[in-house]
Parts: sequence; structure tokens; C-alpha cells
Amino acid sequence: MKTAALNVLLITALYGLASSLVREHIHVDKIMTWTKAQQYCRLEYYDLSTISDSAEIKQIVDTGTPPCPKWIGQYTDTPNLPVPVWKWSTGENEALCPWASGEPSSVQNKTCVVTFSKTGVCFNLPCSYNFSFYCMNVYEVVLVQQNKTWQNALDYCRQHYTDLVSLKADNWMKEAVKVTKAAQTAHVWTGLRFLSGQWFWAKGDDLVYQAWSTEGQLQCPATNHRCGALGQSEETWQPRDCEEELNFLCFRKLHQTSASQQTATSSSSSSASSTSETTTTTTATTTPGATTSTATSTGTTTATTNEESTEEID
Repeated sequence: MKTAALNVLLITALYGLASSLVREHIHVDKIMTWTKAQQYCRLEYYDLSTISDSAEIKQIVDTGTPPCPKWIGQYTDTPNLPVPVWKWSTGENEALCPWASGEPSSVQNKTCVVTFSKTGVCFNLPCSYNFSFYCMNVYEVVLVQQNKTWQNALDYCRQHYTDLVSLKADNWMKEAVKVTKAAQTAHVWTGLRFLSGQWFWAKGDDLVYQAWSTEGQLQCPATNHRCGALGQSEETWQPRDCEEELNFLCFRKLHQTSASQQTATSSSSSSASSTSETTTTTTATTTPGATTSTATSTGTTTATTNEESTEEID
């Protein structure tokens, strides 16, 4: 396993990659036990939600769902210890959801965790209870330290990842800024493109969140400045010459099955990605009471094209 992890480190160093993860949380309005909810999330999304910082708690609160208990991925499989060890369904070594006052209560039969969307605080309850729940999708944002034109960067991302990145929300922008610090060019290409009188994301995501530089969004940029880049120092977007050769940001959606390339997994196990600046690893975990194992993730996804992009974009 150490050899496999070392191989990933060498590969990422060779190709000049740095990456970070973005989690998106989805409320699933189905009533299930914790274990059934975990199975559902792993099948339809990535896993039950890991909610470990104030920004993610805000995502949950902002969903505006009724203030009822909802399962998240936090649980313990050591209820008999003097101080039970709480963990996440994915095996991620992340901060825990903030406990409500007086929680966790007696743990003996309350080994799974719910959160309330109105407050974002958590309670431990029996896993056999039935509630709706939060699943998450996990995406990897990757800086490619190769110099390419915008169109060539787009082609590269669609061949090796999913697409050029869409910085469609604050959490995406935050992670993109992190990895851009390692760029070898002052700006890096994103999926922003201007065609037919409007700016759009090459992947087709809505252009709602914006972070343009001081001159603002150009409604009619110069003919050759119609591709959007993220500034390494300004941390803003600006239109650039599409023929300029820059480093660029790709992204891909991660899947639980990616870990199976290194180790065999059962139907009750999963994998999670955790990245430092140059490595990507995953941890496979089972449901409460089971053992854990680690594996290296090399999963890929299929690229999606944007039908609205009619000129240079294929």
C-alpha cells in the first residue's frame, strides 16, 4: 500500500498536478434508517454528508428544509469505550459536526448522528430511527501545470478529467484559489468563455456566482480576450487572450468505485478522497462496527460537452 501511495506521489510530481476537493450537499427527501441512507448515498451520490466547517454548516442551513432531524455521515462503532470515537462514513479525518448542548448523550444505543437544518447542530440517536438525510457529491479540482491555449486546455480536461472547472459558488472558488497558488503562470484558465454575446461556463453550469476583477464583467470584450482566467494573486476572474498559453484548472467527479482499482471492496464499503497539494488518497470504510482499509484513488469520469458552445468548442 505504501508503494501504491508513493507511485501516485511520483506521478503527480511528474505531471505537475496540485488538487483540492469540493463537497456539494444534497437533501434527500426519503425516510430511511442510517444504514439504508448510507447505502442510498453511496449508490446515487458519493456518501452520506461530511459536514466539518462553518461554510458547510451554512450550506445545510441555507437549504431551507423543515427543521427536522436529518442523517449525516457521522457515527461511532466504539460505543463501549469510556470516550467513544466519532468518525465519518467516508473515513475522512475531518472535524466533527458541532454538538448541541448536552450532546452526545448516552451512546450505548445512539451511535448515529443527525443534524437540524435550521441550526446546523448535531445530536446522536439510534441508527434504526427513520429520517431523511444529506448526501454529498465530491469533486476534485486539479491544477495542471502545463501551458496551453484555452481551447487546448479544454480538450485536455475533457480527455483526462471531466472539463475545465466551473467556479460556480464560493466553495469552488475557495478551493480553486488554494491550488492556483502552485501555478507556474500568473493566471490559470477556467471554463469561462464568451460567445454569442454572453459569458458562460463551458460545462454548462449557470453563471450566477461571479468574481470579476475591478473592471467588472465585460459585456463586449475585445475579440481576442474572450476566455476567462483566474488570477493567482488577485483571486479574481479576468478576460484573457484565448491564444495565451497558461496553466489551467480541470475538475472531475469522484466515485466510490475508484478505490476498487487497488483493493477489493464489499457492497458495504466506500472510498473517500483527501488531497494535500500533490497527492490524492482514499479511505474505504464499512458501516458501524466494521474494520477499515486504505486504497489509492485513480478513478476517472466521462467528459460532458456543452451544446451551446458552437464556435471553437467541440
